[in-house]
Amino acid sequence: MSQHSGAQVGGRSRTWLGWSPAGALVAELTVYAVISVLLIQEYSAAVNAFDRSAVRLQTHEQIVNGTALDPYRFRVLLPVFTHALQAVGLVPDDPAWLDRAYFLIFGACFFALLLSCRLMLTAYGWRPSVSLAGPLILAALLPVSFRYHDFQPWSWPEALSVALLVTVLLRRRSIAWVAVIVSLASLNRETAVVLCMVPIALIVSQPRGARRDRYLITAAVVSTAIWLITRMVLVLWAPGAAPGRVIELEELWRRNLNPESVFQLGFTVLAFVAVPVIASIIGVVSGRAPRRAIWVALFTVPWFIGGYVVFALWIEVRVLVPALIVALPLVVAAFEAPRGGRLYRPDALGVSNDPEALNQP
Repeated sequence: MSQHSGAQVGGRSRTWLGWSPAGALVAELTVYAVISVLLIQEYSAAVNAFDRSAVRLQTHEQIVNGTALDPYRFRVLLPVFTHALQAVGLVPDDPAWLDRAYFLIFGACFFALLLSCRLMLTAYGWRPSVSLAGPLILAALLPVSFRYHDFQPWSWPEALSVALLVTVLLRRRSIAWVAVIVSLASLNRETAVVLCMVPIALIVSQPRGARRDRYLITAAVVSTAIWLITRMVLVLWAPGAAPGRVIELEELWRRNLNPESVFQLGFTVLAFVAVPVIASIIGVVSGRAPRRAIWVALFTVPWFIGGYVVFALWIEVRVLVPALIVALPLVVAAFEAPRGGRLYRPDALGVSNDPEALNQP
């Protein structure tokens, strides 16, 4: 047996999430665990420095009680989940413990996000060793997104849902997984509607003359229907229509256009987007970016940026994290092309004894 072959299953070489040696996966997960601990320490310090009065815990109670304003009112996933943990006694009924529970959940989200991004890049066709660049670039930029906000627990599950859905669709996993991801994402934040664009983008990315892809068509219909139904339930039934917004659009634009914050805003945005934008341009112009990744970015990034420009405080670049997730394949393409080009296998994480299997259509 070759030293790179891994365990044998039915005469074929078994891989562990893309790695032949299982020890490589252990090393990778250890890297993500350490990074997640460091990120959660950084995030905790940033949030506590910005929200010294712990207003975030009041917002949590308002969401759970159904008295929060739009849009927080409809972002019920994590507040209801943490409230349920308190109800069953897994989290003490104490504000300090509630805060700790949230940050532990955020840490788990960071770990899952880093791993999911690597799996997404591997599903696009890159070797695991090359795919590692994506999570590491993301980890370097995330601390910039931790600044200037208090209670925004939906940001990290939102980013995770993007990476998970793209990976599931590329690997053509069960539609049930698509339904679960979109359902939870819709309860987490209204921007889950952008997830419905991912299967449509993958359909459009197919070569001319290709057969209709029933799997992707079904995924598009199911994801859209789930988002619409979930949104209708939240707005019309529970918790019901909101009496007002947390920040009216006029006030939002007044803050965004405040001349006193232009330098701070410019530095923060530039620090977050410079690397992804430059690397993505290089990846696309060089011809190394996967065709499907380009189409997914074209169908989703404008929506994420549009929502950020119109409905967000521009200093809060955390809103752009989902766009960064979608752009990661273009960023990695600046350094190396995926194996197999446009025709790489979507089941690249499966079992194979051919180290060049990803080159086959």
